[in-house]
This record gives sequence, C-alpha cells and structure tokens, in this order.
Amino acid sequence: MRDKSIKFAGRSHKFGRHDRLTIEGATYRAIKKSGDRHLLQPIIGDTIQDCYVVKRDDDINKLMRKRCFRVDEDFYSKAAVLLRTEYDDTYLSDLNDETLKTIAWKQEWCVRVHRAVVGLDPYILPGENIKHLKPFIEANKDTIHEWYFNTFEEWRPRGRPYLDIPPKEFDYPSPSGLRDWLRKMKHYNGKLEAFIPKYDNCGNRNQLDLQVEKIVDKRVKEYPDSRKFDKSHVFENIENDLKEINSGKPEAEHLHVGRSAVLRRINKLHPFKVLAGQTSVDRALRKYTPVGRGLAIKELLERVEMDDWEVDLHVLVEKSSVWNRLTPKERDLVPRARCTATVIIDLASRAIVGFNLTDAAPSTISSKSALRTTFIDKTYLAVWAGAKSTWPMYGRPRNLATDGGSAFKGDFAQALTRCRVKHQLPDPDPRMRGTIESFFRLFKRLCRYFAGQAFHNVVEKGEYDAESMASLTINEFY
Repeated sequence: MRDKSIKFAGRSHKFGRHDRLTIEGATYRAIKKSGDRHLLQPIIGDTIQDCYVVKRDDDINKLMRKRCFRVDEDFYSKAAVLLRTEYDDTYLSDLNDETLKTIAWKQEWCVRVHRAVVGLDPYILPGENIKHLKPFIEANKDTIHEWYFNTFEEWRPRGRPYLDIPPKEFDYPSPSGLRDWLRKMKHYNGKLEAFIPKYDNCGNRNQLDLQVEKIVDKRVKEYPDSRKFDKSHVFENIENDLKEINSGKPEAEHLHVGRSAVLRRINKLHPFKVLAGQTSVDRALRKYTPVGRGLAIKELLERVEMDDWEVDLHVLVEKSSVWNRLTPKERDLVPRARCTATVIIDLASRAIVGFNLTDAAPSTISSKSALRTTFIDKTYLAVWAGAKSTWPMYGRPRNLATDGGSAFKGDFAQALTRCRVKHQLPDPDPRMRGTIESFFRLFKRLCRYFAGQAFHNVVEKGEYDAESMASLTINEFY
C-alpha cells in the first residue's frame, strides 16, 4: 500500500476513512478533507460520536513532532487489512468497506482459477474460456462462499433479478463475468486496481463548447441569489445569451446546450451555499447545523409530549344511534364540524397514553380531559386491540412537554402542579417536540381514508364539497 504517514515541508496529510487516528490519547476517525483541513469524528470506546473536530495540517505536524499523533492504517476495515497484505501499491483507503469486501471476493475467484491452471488445486482447468469456466464455477462456488463467511463473518448478498429468471442464492459470477475479471487482472498486471469501480469515467464529460461552458458557468453561479431564480429561469438566461452569440452565424455553426446539462450543474451546487445565497447565512446555518441523537429516554413516562390538532376531516355532530333513525332530510340538517384531537405520547414506549376528541376549539378543558386519561388503566383497551405488551399504559408522567398555546396555560398548568407533573415549554421550534409532531403526520394519513376530508387551501380543495361529504359521526371517528 502507498505510504500515507508523516509528510512535512508543506505536503498535506492524507488519511483513509478506515484509519484510526490517536491524538493525545483520544481516538478519531477521518471523515473528510477540504484543502489543508481534516474533519475528524471522535470515537469513545466502540461508539462513534455525533460531534466533529477540525485539524489543520500545521496542527497535525506539531502533534507529530511532540509524538502525540499516531495513525493505524485500515484499523476499521478487515477487508482493507486483508488486501494490504499483498504486494500492491493500489490506493484503496478512499473506498468504503463494502467495496473492499467485493474486491477481496473477486480477487479470491481469480486466485482460485490461477491455482487450478498451474495444478496447485485438485480441480484441473484446461483453459480460461467460458466452456471450461462454467463447470469450475459450479464446483467451487460453495467453497469460495464459505471462505468469504469465515473471513468476514457474513454471507454474500443475493444476485440481481433478471427478467423472469429468479435471482441467485448469492452473487457468484457467471462464466463471462469471471472471464472479464481474469482479463482485467491480466491487464493491470495482477494489481487490485483492476476491481476498483470507475463509475466517474462513464460518459463524455467535455461535450460543451468553451464559449457555451463559460456562459453556463456564469449563469449557474447566479442561481444562489436573493432574487431566487428558478432553474428554468437560469436556462432561459443561457438561451438568451446564446442567441446573441448565434446572431449573424450560419445555422450550422449555432451553439446549443441541453436543459439536462444545465440542470446537472445546478444540482451539483452545494445546498448550503444555495440556501445562504437565496435567503441568509443565518438561516442556512440553522438548517444545516449538526444535531445530536436527541433525548435518551429509557424509563416509561419519564417524558411525555402533548399537543392538539384540528383534524383534517369533517364529521357529523350526532350520535350513531340517533343518526341511524333520521330521515334523509333530517340528516342534511345535522351540523358538520372539524374535531380537535389532543394527544399525549410517551417517548420511551411510543405509546399514546392520553387522548381526547371534541368538536369544540382547543381549550384548557380539552387539555385537562386528555391529561386525565393518562391516569386511567388501559388494560381492557390493550386486550381489545391485541397488544402484546403487558404495560397498562397509565401513570403519573415525570415531565410533560407542550408548546406555549393558550390551551396549556391557566387551569391546565394548575392541574399539572396538583398532579406533581413538571411542565416543560421548549422553544417554539416543532423539532423540540418531534415525537408528537411525527404522530400527527400519521394521523393525517388516517383522515384520507374517509370522505369529507379537509384541505389546506381552496386551490387544493377545488370543487370538493367537504362538509356535505362527511361520512362519520363523531362517535364513530372517536
């Protein structure tokens, strides 16, 4: 393998993604390099942390001089260690672990063929054509698959389906595929470079005329702008610039560029720079700021989240027993309403421990009713629903998180104090109560199964008469 250790005198360091870096006793893993800066991820024990550390080449040089910096190459990849034992200068440290395992898999097949050709293995292979490789594959596929499992402690994935042919039990090569591997090994003089994926070399990347390329690059750079251009506007501006260049030229010499070529260049722009240019740097920083793993809640009712939502569904404000006795004219007179659902969810179990449904607007009364249901034994409900857990889903929550709405103040706050429940009011950002917000997304899907659903605006609603299409009574929906 190529030497990637100490490099001084202005030469930048280069660490592979599988290397272990030890800096003053702490362990890190190299994630990314930009210029002379290295983005490192701390590792405590066997746990990869969510935070990052930036080290410059100058800092690393100083640490090396103090003997406080050590690099263990390919520490986090068994496949990389296996391949590095061979005499080969192919650089493999920028490949992920799955690609390295695939390279080892292909190399083992080629080695087995060569051993059979020279008579080192019992199987005699007269030649390397498809007719002779087919029985060789059938005779050795299980043995090589077993070698892969013993080496990496996992099986190879299933083969890809093709037309009506069922996939292989694992992705052993076809005779023509194995022949291509052997030819690549021969072309690269037996080096592992033969099996490195080269998807970046596909296609012709230099099809644009130099004049066209300058115009495209100029206009694409205008996309992250406060004027908030659409991608179609960028393409129209490029076409207008090309019209000026093409004016006076014969039609055969006109310059053109395709829409897909422009879109590819726009899509390659960094999303942070696009958002910062179109809005502000502050908003981009808030959106792309790395976040941690969230709250580590393990105990039941240690923290619950509560919120209310005006349901996206019109229901009939009448009991089912009464509705069945009404005439069609009387049914038309029954009022329709959109209910308000107040939900309390436990973060540890993801169980709904409190619920209330009303046809009135959100209020402290509905919030207190939902809170009351958290203290009611739900064993009968769990049995009816076929729940496998034996937890009765009731008790006194330790912490209850809500937003700052009026339904969670006044009498409701006093009720929490009497129940000895700590009331938490996180920031207005919905992500601070992500569990309950995520539940309401699933609740919206439920409403789409019934007639009478509501919409966000009149354009989306169209001519759909949501109120007259209401199909459920409030009791049925509850």
